[in-house]
Amino acid sequence: MSKNHILVIKHGALGDLVQLTGIFKSIRDFHSDSAITLLTDKKFQTFTKQMPYFNNIWSDYRPRFWNLKGWLQIVELLRSGKFCRVYDLQSSDRTSVYYFLMSLNRNLEWSGNRLKGNLRYKDPNFSNIPVVTRVVRQVSLAGINKIYDLDISWLHEKSFNLDEVKKPYVILVPGSSVHLKHKRWPAENYGAIAQSLYKKGINSVVIGTEVDKSAISQIKNICKEVIDLSGGSLGLVATLARGAIGAIANDTGPTYILAAAGCPITWILSHHTDPKIVLPMGAKVLPIKKENINDIAVEKVEQDMITK
Repeated sequence: MSKNHILVIKHGALGDLVQLTGIFKSIRDFHSDSAITLLTDKKFQTFTKQMPYFNNIWSDYRPRFWNLKGWLQIVELLRSGKFCRVYDLQSSDRTSVYYFLMSLNRNLEWSGNRLKGNLRYKDPNFSNIPVVTRVVRQVSLAGINKIYDLDISWLHEKSFNLDEVKKPYVILVPGSSVHLKHKRWPAENYGAIAQSLYKKGINSVVIGTEVDKSAISQIKNICKEVIDLSGGSLGLVATLARGAIGAIANDTGPTYILAAAGCPITWILSHHTDPKIVLPMGAKVLPIKKENINDIAVEKVEQDMITK
């Protein structure tokens, strides 16, 4: 099928964007002769521009609902694209407004769960269905039945030499969203595992962002041999994953990149996360979950990581 201009909406989160790479490829294949634009959150610009599925990446600054000027700007941008079909993979209240404003005085094919979308997918159990499953069902209603597996083979860090990290090594991911402290396993636990693994001849590489610096410092204070590669690109995360024997990680976006790149993961969770709904696809992932994440024992995590 060929349409001149296609819009895909997916603001985030990072884990969802990784999980949906197979769907993006399916949309690209189905609309092989079309110009496809992805509308996403501005913080994912660098990551999504590396994807081979889109002709254009547009940033959505997601203005607050009272910001009339911001709304006029985003609607003007969206209407300027003259899109024939929209794949709304976000299916939020915000994209409902986009649908209403984009479809005024024109015919627009809309794939999503919006009330009057002509390619509407709506399941009464919508929020309890894994993201990838419901998106597969959604695009099938638009005629897309050839679904590819997720693929981040295009994601790597060319400037990094993997031989610089002595093998064998594991990857530690002690961070998560700064506002979701209940998803953070104590940094001292990561430090204790790093120290124990080092005594067994296994090195530890820690990754994270600026907001994880405090946790990473605590880990390094316990095990000075930890290799700190925090602050690197998502391409670096994928490159490291391809050489690691495993990873210990919180519920955070980079965990999905590790799994997609083939790295086995011991995944540490609190009761806020349902692994049946958001399980990272790709490599083997072993969830360890407690009501309170602080109650997960270091010995349990290390044993499961070594034996999985």
